[in-house]
Amino acid sequence: MIRFDSHRQVLDLTPCGRVPGTPLPGKHEIVANALVRGMTNYEAGVEANYRRGPGLAGNISRLRHTPEMQERMAEIAAIADEDARIENRWLVQDLHLFRKASLAHFWKRDVHGKLVLRKGKPVIDLSHATEEQLRTLSSLTVDRGKVKLEVHKPMEAIDKLARHRGLYDDKKMDLMVNNTLMSVDLTKVTDEQLTVLESVFGRAFIRGENDSRGAGERIAEKLEKIAQAQESIGEPGED
Repeated sequence: MIRFDSHRQVLDLTPCGRVPGTPLPGKHEIVANALVRGMTNYEAGVEANYRRGPGLAGNISRLRHTPEMQERMAEIAAIADEDARIENRWLVQDLHLFRKASLAHFWKRDVHGKLVLRKGKPVIDLSHATEEQLRTLSSLTVDRGKVKLEVHKPMEAIDKLARHRGLYDDKKMDLMVNNTLMSVDLTKVTDEQLTVLESVFGRAFIRGENDSRGAGERIAEKLEKIAQAQESIGEPGED
């Protein structure tokens, strides 16, 4: 930060005497960025092109714990965190855009806002579409003078938004049995319990709109997702 005191320009330095946000000298800046990205001490040293050897990890460890390095790593991490928040906001804004995708944005209307029909069908008109609305198009083809448009599926965007907001819990499933809502924790379902659940599917349905799959298929799919998630974590001690 720059302050002006009695017509003099004064720099507010960090506790280590650095100008805030300035890179470290040479290879030290590369090491700082590598460590913030999650590299090991040895990997960070190799990234900065230090000589490989048995003492490299120890040397980088000592460098890592110097006040200047700790200070710079904190700055880089703060920048990365802010960048992630900005990108997250952009993604959510795009999801909000695509959930509103509709072919109606590209239909011709008269001065009163009513649809212009030709042989009972809407007439395509892109002249008034905004740039944001055009981004919702997934395809535009012209065949023998006929224009065909498709938009990204709004429900896919709504589904992603719901997951981003934490509205889904893939490890649980709600069943309606004899007008009674039951919440089943699928992480604890045994083969025998799954068999019991499948046996009552004739008088039970799984809550969820626009899903034509059978209840057995949906439970199997969710169980597979849970198993895959557990496999990706790995056993203790695995790399």
